[in-house]
Amino acid sequence: MSRVGVIAALSSEANCFSEKSTRLNQIIEIDQSLLIVSGMGATNSGSAAQKLISAGASHLVSWGTAGALSSAAQPGDLLLPESILSDNGQALKVDHHWRQQLLQQLPSKLKIHHAPLFQSNTVLTNQEQKSQLYLRTSALSVDMESYAIASAAAQKQLPFIVIRSIVDSYDTLIPTSAMRSIDKFGRTKLFSLILNLVKNPSDIPKLILLGDHFKQARHTLKLVTASAGISLAQKSEYHL
Repeated sequence: MSRVGVIAALSSEANCFSEKSTRLNQIIEIDQSLLIVSGMGATNSGSAAQKLISAGASHLVSWGTAGALSSAAQPGDLLLPESILSDNGQALKVDHHWRQQLLQQLPSKLKIHHAPLFQSNTVLTNQEQKSQLYLRTSALSVDMESYAIASAAAQKQLPFIVIRSIVDSYDTLIPTSAMRSIDKFGRTKLFSLILNLVKNPSDIPKLILLGDHFKQARHTLKLVTASAGISLAQKSEYHL
């Protein structure tokens, strides 16, 4: 039996896949699919992927949000990249057959990008960093987890796809106050956030804008599951 294993870095991203309560770093079952919140970064996402494989996942999904490296991608746009790039110049392709199955299920109103996604080892803090990375790699978007998940899938020869939506656009950066006030699972440390906003009041409108962008990304991700189901268009009869 095929079982889709979904890895989300943050609880807020996992909640776009299912309203079912998520336990950090623990697998929950939703119908025949498995979901885990890994925490941010390649080490955490790679470990979560291995955990899902050990639990019986036969297909892996990197799920959640990403940043744009070009003005061609805007908040709420859907990312279904054909390949994932690493910082050392390597590339891994997603499963073409599964990706095509998913595309056939999605509504035409979604703006979908297919260009490569780059996995960064650090958070990109300014527009210049994004511009340089785009020129160097031609990747349209960036996250910190997908290549590690793709690598875990490749080692076991399992089908793998990326389903992400843009939150921070090319010219909209994550406020410093926000970065200093969340843990690795994306949970807000409220007291820390208040202190940081008092010190950096100019971050307040940026934070509000980022919240609006996340709502757009959340809407897109929910449209994916509403259209393709919890199995994300993976057909049980499909085998490598």
